[in-house]
Amino acid sequence: LPSHRPVLPMFGELPFFPAEFISRYAPLERVKGFTPITMDDIRLQAKRYISKEDKNFVATVSELYRQGLLWSVSAEYGLGFSAYNADDLSGHEDYNASPETTVVHQITLIRKGIDIAKYATSLLRCYLAMHKNLLEPIPSGHLSSLEKLCYLAKSVEQVLKRRQWSNIVSIHKAALKTIASSLFQKLEALRSYVDHKHSSLDESDEFEMKQLQTSRIGAGLSIVEALLKGSSSFSPTRIYTIKVALNACYEDNHDVQLETEKGKELLDLLYELEMMSDIDTAVVSACDCSFLYFHKALFAPLVMHVHSKGTNMQLLITALSDAANTILSSSTYLNSFRHYLIEHVIFAEIVNPIVETIENLLRQRVLSRTIVEMPSVSPRDATFDFGRLSVPPLDFCGMKFSIKVAVERALETSLYSSATVGVQDTVSHTEMLILAKTYGLNLVDSHLPLGAADQGMDIFAIVDNLEGFMSSFNYNMNQQTFIERAPKSGSKTLNTVDIQCLSMSLCRHGRAVARAVSAKINAFISGSLGQLFGILSDEFFYSLLAKERRWYEEELKRGVSYYPYDRALTFKSELDHQGDTDSKFPLQQSKDIITRIGNAIGLLRMLRSAILHNQNRTKEYCTMLIDENDSKHQRNTRIPFERAYQRIHEFQQKFHETTDILPCTSKVLNDKEKDILCCIYILYPPLSLLWLDSSASGKEMLRRKIKTSEGYYTDDGFAFGFAYLFEVIDQTQGRNYDTLNWSHSFRLQFSQEKSQMIEKAEIVKATSKSQKSALSVFASDNMSQDDEYTRLQVLAKRLETRRQEFDLLLYCTNAARVVFGSA
Repeated sequence: LPSHRPVLPMFGELPFFPAEFISRYAPLERVKGFTPITMDDIRLQAKRYISKEDKNFVATVSELYRQGLLWSVSAEYGLGFSAYNADDLSGHEDYNASPETTVVHQITLIRKGIDIAKYATSLLRCYLAMHKNLLEPIPSGHLSSLEKLCYLAKSVEQVLKRRQWSNIVSIHKAALKTIASSLFQKLEALRSYVDHKHSSLDESDEFEMKQLQTSRIGAGLSIVEALLKGSSSFSPTRIYTIKVALNACYEDNHDVQLETEKGKELLDLLYELEMMSDIDTAVVSACDCSFLYFHKALFAPLVMHVHSKGTNMQLLITALSDAANTILSSSTYLNSFRHYLIEHVIFAEIVNPIVETIENLLRQRVLSRTIVEMPSVSPRDATFDFGRLSVPPLDFCGMKFSIKVAVERALETSLYSSATVGVQDTVSHTEMLILAKTYGLNLVDSHLPLGAADQGMDIFAIVDNLEGFMSSFNYNMNQQTFIERAPKSGSKTLNTVDIQCLSMSLCRHGRAVARAVSAKINAFISGSLGQLFGILSDEFFYSLLAKERRWYEEELKRGVSYYPYDRALTFKSELDHQGDTDSKFPLQQSKDIITRIGNAIGLLRMLRSAILHNQNRTKEYCTMLIDENDSKHQRNTRIPFERAYQRIHEFQQKFHETTDILPCTSKVLNDKEKDILCCIYILYPPLSLLWLDSSASGKEMLRRKIKTSEGYYTDDGFAFGFAYLFEVIDQTQGRNYDTLNWSHSFRLQFSQEKSQMIEKAEIVKATSKSQKSALSVFASDNMSQDDEYTRLQVLAKRLETRRQEFDLLLYCTNAARVVFGSA
């Protein structure tokens, strides 16, 4: 025994070393040359045995697995005959034997299946016990063999206990009678011996002893025959009595010796009788894999291996959970073991990898529509076989576990968590939920407020960096959007903010945040006004403003009806030379501050529109509820409906009161700041010319491949900022601005420059025609004339562009003044 099984599992993790037991309790100390064996020597010999057996383990399991497959086919065919009636059995085309022969064949199939399962479980148990107790690692190449042993044990149990159980029950009585009859026939020789001895006894010295021996054999034989011919059921007590009686017949009887073959046949019949008498217990004990409970470290690798191969997962899970039916009788241990199987085995090795694969596939299919660099994926390109999710639920530990349902719930949780982290992209989350249905996954909608990545920034992201937002975004008054001036480093897209974006932000955070946001914007406007007054309060800068205002007021008294364009250019040139070389010029700083003020007011205007948009969506719902309550109220509904009806009506009336979010400042102006404010209108012409240069340069930069500065196509914040100064801060400035007639002055200058340009072009064109008609030999003069004409065309186009930009500025300023006047 020590040489064939150096380590035997007793129970659980308790090992038994036969060599150690023999050396301790039956030492060979008296044998000459015997050397006592230590525990280290025993372990060393056991490790050598394991290394030798591991080389043949795969081949042994493969041969056993082949036999198991052959038996499975034979069992499905052979055990199926018992389903036929006795009348139809002999007429079946696949049946040519007698019923007795068929029953014997079926008993043989049942025994062979139990023997295969018992050998598979004992081989697996000893293999794991030896490796664990000797601290020997299990080779990775043996995982497939271990899985085959579990598969063999549970496949035999599945055939005998489930698929063919009804057939086995139907032949149970016939099988017991057949075995008892065969056993009775095997005792025919013993019966003849007893009869012969009774007739040939003589009075000799050994007469009494032979008579006693013959009587004992006859008594045992009578007991066996009585038990075999009794009822058709054999209890454990009855079988034990048969064994004792047979032992009494053959023990210490030199005249009655069994041959080796006959003795083996007799033992086989006794084994089959015991097996068939309690077939249920025999199958369960032979296929029991509850010892795997003490090898939990092997669960995850086995499950991962089976999942990667795509084989029958149910058989393996049944083998791993056998301990729940035998060892774990306490509910506490059972729940703990069930939790371990679900969380640390099934979820870790099956569900989580599937969820990760499906989520990556869904995200790639959704995001590839908007991200050009991401390769598109079609449903045919899916690397995961979704047919695996259609397998029946796993049955273990008294519960059913559906992998598909677990994958759906885990995928819902993962997608919801990612959507709540990036709430600005919940549209992609909804698209993935819809796309999952094409793969047969029914995911529950999380009902998150819709938000898309292309809808722009969240309102709190804007407010947290309000100054940076006002400086890096341009406001478009017509479309009510903010467009980023230049993309961030490493980005190829521009961020935008519109009414829909702010409305979704209010839907996510609640409309109550609008008041807090408007308060921060108003505080930003107040700070910007303080910066503007700080720049304009410079003594030299303010002196130029005051001087220009006094000049224009005197010109008005003389009857001048507009502010001259040439005077504006000169005034702009004087203001440009008042800044330090290390900082921006005061004129440029004033323009930037006024633009930021206009952008802030534009954001307030968009916030007001977003509130109305959000309220209108709620209003539709309230109208539906009121109509429903009206119909219920006519049917004498109860008081709670009347109260709800009244509250909804009160809530609906609030929609008629538009939320007042207008730019306001609590800044109190001193005398000097009031004087500065009186000069604001005279600052508009030079600042508008500066804005005109910047706007034309920004649009020109959009058409260039190599960009040396920021390119943009809209900047209405400047017009909004001046309209705020004219109509809200000091309305007298708006009336003074109207007296400038700045639009008339600019258009007059444009007409003069255009007429001069046309005259020069006509002269150059006429000169070029006369030289060509005279066939002048001086080709260089002709080329210079063509270049001059082309240059004049470019200047005329640039002049027309400046006119369009100026008209756009005037229209935006007048429209912004109308907005503030109506507000």
